[in-house]
Amino acid sequence: MDRRKHIEEQFCGQNIQFNFFNAIDPLQIVNVQDQLNLSISQNDLTKGEIGCLLSHVSLWVKLLESNESYFTIFEDDVYLSSSAHLFLKSYNWIDQGIDLIKVELFDDDVMIKFFSKIKLKNNFHLQILKNRHLGTAGYIISREGAKKLIIYIKSLKKMLPIENFMFECFIKSNDVYQIFPALCVQDFIYNKESIVFNSYLQKERIKRQGGDISILKKI
Repeated sequence: MDRRKHIEEQFCGQNIQFNFFNAIDPLQIVNVQDQLNLSISQNDLTKGEIGCLLSHVSLWVKLLESNESYFTIFEDDVYLSSSAHLFLKSYNWIDQGIDLIKVELFDDDVMIKFFSKIKLKNNFHLQILKNRHLGTAGYIISREGAKKLIIYIKSLKKMLPIENFMFECFIKSNDVYQIFPALCVQDFIYNKESIVFNSYLQKERIKRQGGDISILKKI
């Protein structure tokens, strides 16, 4: 199945507005990193991982250049929960000061801060992540969150895969929330026995890290 057609079905099926964003490919890396004033010379990343990282940072910059208060960024192989529309059509349910919300299911066991629970409608809730919860298939980011992430990533002496940077390192000094139940899941988890969308980048990461899963294109 075509990835764009898949996304159109997922989002249009719940009347959720969206825009596509083309991922940064390896041939664009040098120009884009110069435009972003981002040094990525010290790293062990593959070209695909660098492209993914730059794709995310480019979207954070795009948010800051827009009039929007939040962006929700998804992979192009996600499946939405039937309740996703309750939280993706507006952001008036997000309290001020919450700058980054992970909305995907990646691991079954997620460590959270027990007394950080914020109740939402329809028995959903938010809690602060206590430990790493990888994957960047879906997250909501505020303007302030984008500023913080850009400052943080520029302070790194050695660049990391974007999922480790955001949902392992950044959470050690910043409150990052997880929504329960999750609003989306990637194809390789949803269709574990018969994956629909093959990921070259995922294979790169598995080969280099011996099993860690990464991300692909953005929408």
